[in-house]
Parts: sequence; C-alpha cells; structure tokens
Amino acid sequence: MLSYFFSTCTSCLDVLWNTSAVAAAGIALTVATPVLVIIPLQLHRISLAPEGILWVGQDSYSFFPKLRSTLVALINERQNLEEGWTKYSSKGKPFVRPSLHWPSVVLPPSNAEWLARQPENLVADSKVQDDVLALEWLASGPSNAFIHDFTVIRRDLTRQINACIPELLDEIRHACDTHFSHGKDVGDGWQEVLIVDAVRKAVCGVANRVIIGLPVCRSEEYFHAVQKWWVCFGLTGLIFRSFIPGPLRNIIMPILSVPTWYWRRKVAAMYEPEVSRRMARIKEAHVKGDGLKSRSEERANDLMQWLIEQALHSSDPAERNPRNLSNKLVMFNLFATHTLTTVLTTLFTTLLTQKDCKATLAALREEALRIVPQASGTPTLAKQMPLHDSVLRETLRLHPSFDDAMLREVVAPAGLTTPDGFFLPQGSHVAMHTRLMQRSDWSGDGQDWETFEPFRYYDMASGRQSRQSNGGTSQTSGDDATEEEKAIALPIDKGQISAVQISDRYLPFGLGKHACPGRFFAASTLKLMLASLVLEFDMEAFPEDRQPEYIEFGGVKLLKEHTVVRMRRIKADSKYDKMDDVQ
Repeated sequence: MLSYFFSTCTSCLDVLWNTSAVAAAGIALTVATPVLVIIPLQLHRISLAPEGILWVGQDSYSFFPKLRSTLVALINERQNLEEGWTKYSSKGKPFVRPSLHWPSVVLPPSNAEWLARQPENLVADSKVQDDVLALEWLASGPSNAFIHDFTVIRRDLTRQINACIPELLDEIRHACDTHFSHGKDVGDGWQEVLIVDAVRKAVCGVANRVIIGLPVCRSEEYFHAVQKWWVCFGLTGLIFRSFIPGPLRNIIMPILSVPTWYWRRKVAAMYEPEVSRRMARIKEAHVKGDGLKSRSEERANDLMQWLIEQALHSSDPAERNPRNLSNKLVMFNLFATHTLTTVLTTLFTTLLTQKDCKATLAALREEALRIVPQASGTPTLAKQMPLHDSVLRETLRLHPSFDDAMLREVVAPAGLTTPDGFFLPQGSHVAMHTRLMQRSDWSGDGQDWETFEPFRYYDMASGRQSRQSNGGTSQTSGDDATEEEKAIALPIDKGQISAVQISDRYLPFGLGKHACPGRFFAASTLKLMLASLVLEFDMEAFPEDRQPEYIEFGGVKLLKEHTVVRMRRIKADSKYDKMDDVQ
C-alpha cells in the first residue's frame, strides 16, 4: 500500500512538472529522510540502553547489529521476545529488546513484584503512557493530571457494576439482534458472520451504553466516527514514538495531529450537549436544595454522570468545562472498546479451535441458562459464573493482548539497581514479558500450561486438579485492589482463582498500583457477552482446513478482518433449555 502510494505520488509529480530534476529531488528526499532523521534518532536511543545487559535479535547481522535489529523490530517483536525468554528470562536474567521506540530492558519474572512496588518518582508509568500514546498531543485536558485521572473508573465504575448489569444485558441483546443475526430469525439456518466486525460493533455499543448511554451508543454515525478516531490515534502515536525526534515534535506534531483532533471533536460533539444539559440540571437541583442524587429516577447511571459529578467538586473551572469532559469520555473508548474487542475475538477463536469445542459450549450454555435470564432482575447472579470466569482467565493466560506488560521508565537521577544487581541508569526503559512466562510451569505440578484448558481454574477449585496455579508467590500478590473491588468481581466460589486476580505470574492487567483500573468491569462485561451469545446462537467449530489467521505486529497478535464464524440462531422453544445438541 505504501509503495503504491509513493509510486502514485511520483507519477503525479512527473505529469505536473515533467522534469526529471523534480523526480530526482523527490527520490533523494525519500532516501535522505531515513538517513538524516530516523537512523540518527535510533542510534541515539540505542546509546541510552544500559551497559552490561545482552541484546537479542542480532544473530542475523554481522555489522551494525543493534541498529539493524532495531529497524526491523516491529516485524520481529515476538521472535525477539521468544529468543530473550529462552536465553535469558527463563534463567532469571534480563535482556535488551530492540525497538523503534526505545530499547527496553525486559526483566526476569522474579523482578515483577519489585518493579510493581517502585514509586513513581523512581520508575514512572505515566511518562511511558505519554510517550507511547503521545498524550501531550492527542489527548485533551487542562492538565496532565486531569488526563491521567482514572478515579471515576477505579471507584465509580467498579462500585456500580451490579447496577449497570440490566443496561449491559439490554445492550447485549440488541447487539445479538443487530450485529450477529443480521435480521435472521430462528430456523433460518447457518450464516457466516465476520466475527471481528460483529464483535467490534457489539462491544462499542455495549461499552458506550455505560460510558455515554442511549441513544448515542447505538448510532452508526457515532460508531464510524469512533473507528476513524481509533485509526488516526493509533497511526499518529506509532509515527510519533518511532520516527519523530524530540526537537522536531513541536514542528511536526501540530500538523500530524490534525486528523486525530478532527475525529475526536466529531465524536465528542455527539454527546457534548448532553453533558451540558446534565450539568445544568445538577446545578439547578443544587440551587433548589433538591439533591439530584436522591432522585434516582432522574439520575443516569453511567460514566458521563459520574464524571460530571466528580468534576463539579473541582475548584478548577477548566475541569468543569463540558468540552474537556466530553473529550475525556472519548479517551475511555480507547481503553474500553479496543481492549474488549481484542479479548472477545481471541476468546471466540480459541474456543472454536479447541478439540472439545462442542462439550465446552454445552457446559457454558448450561451455566448461562441458570444466570442470564434472571440477571437483569437479580444482578448479583452475574458473579455466579465460574465456568465463564475460568474460560476468560485461561484465554488471558494463554493469549494476553500484548506480549509485554508493566512498561516503565527509570526517572531517578541516580538510576536504579535491580534485585539481581543490574544497574539501570536514568532514562532506561523496562518491561516484563507475559506470553511465554504465563505458559510456563512454575509450580512443577505436571499440568500442561502450553495448551488451552477452558475449565482449568474451575477444576482446580473443585479439587479435580492441584489447587496450585502455575506459580507465583501468591495469586493476589501485588494486587492493589480494595476488598470492596475484589468482593464485587470474584466468582461466588471463593476457592476459584478469578480472571481479575493478578499476580507476578499472571500479568494481562499489569501489577501493583498501576494495574488496569477497569479490569473488574471488563471481566464482567466479557462474561456477560459470552454467556448471552452462547445462549442465543449455535457456533460451528473451525474446520482443520480453515483455521483462523492472525496478524503479528509489534508484539500484538490480531485476528484478521476476514475471519468468518458460522452461527445460527437457536430455536425459540429451546433457547433457554440446556441445548445438549450443540453442533
């Protein structure tokens, strides 16, 4: 695509000016840009890597190995991490991973808890977020603290999970009718569903039902605007962190950020009037002495409402500005919908490629039958889905969304020394490996941790397997969740290890105080979506000659857009039966 783009541009220039000099200048500029900008930038970043720690990804290069491995790092990311795991991490040693963004030190698993405990003034998480996501340019808010404040997610969203379940289930039912059945009713037979597109649209609606509410969450125009904002945000961030030197950012980024700003404004403008209206109602109720919180029938139960109520307690007028609040709600889409889409598509393809697919779906449907029809009226029932929770945890263990986790930058002026004696100077970037670490047998219990066992954690809690996990000092070690948060999200069987229980051997949500604050909501939503879909549809396992295909890029594995899942609507008279005849 890029080669076609550049060749087309060159042809246009040749036609317009018909001079070989212009064409030659264009070619020279194309060649000179990486030589004069990108290569010096990468050489500078390579020079910042700590000394005394070995690099991976260099075996194929006899000269300039660090530079050459860095320039191809995006396509070799997984290969480099696998090499590092085999040679170093599995033996308790760190290694340097080449990257266009920065060469990062991947610490061994024994350092995970130590890294999680480091204070922000020594090892910074927010600085890495700013660099990776280009938040200074692509986010919007009166201050950096405002942009990084996720209190409303950690506190309000987690506390209100049960109260949100009726709305979630209503939106999931709408998604089943709209995005998965495509208007087909029971008895219409099998249909082919583009699973990535269907899940993406469903997740956007379900997540935004809790972020901004009806009717915008169901708007096609809103979905497409969010999609365009995602793409612009992601591509701009990639270019920012990989190819633009610091001194040039003030020149390039105001131009490069324009598409992202445009689509963010388009998205936010669709519900900014509602933000202003709700703020006016709260102020009016306050003037009348009639607290809106006491009138639940007039108070929405979504992130927009909670964010407004939090903002009205701020002394900073800019934090109460409806536009700033609307822009912040746009950012919640990045953390909610994109992550949920990736996990749910991975979950489905993993289930539908395992050998016992039929029996697994039957067991999930039987559990869903006991819970989903009654969950709207009794939301606490949604916690009583240990089979679904086990499937989710096993999917996240075997196929985490990213191959690395806990990205940090050493900001201590004097640097930092790891427990193993390796010195990390100021400016060093560190991370933990997740995928192969979570597939390793740390406990020596003889289980096969390389394979997908959907009910592994349910069986462990039921005593049919060892009660040990695949290692770790404890299953809640490093988990800074409050007791209230844990009580909300843990399965009803307290002996089962929940999908949201993080440890130094289970890092899909990170670890410590910077662990994902929305993991409780994410897990609840994913389980409800899975349960509803297995109740509403039969799903056909992937045949051996048509296995799903993936794109691996930059340490991320994504399902290809053209992946098709065969589904059929379950007969009306058997939708809420056990459905033992899964096909």
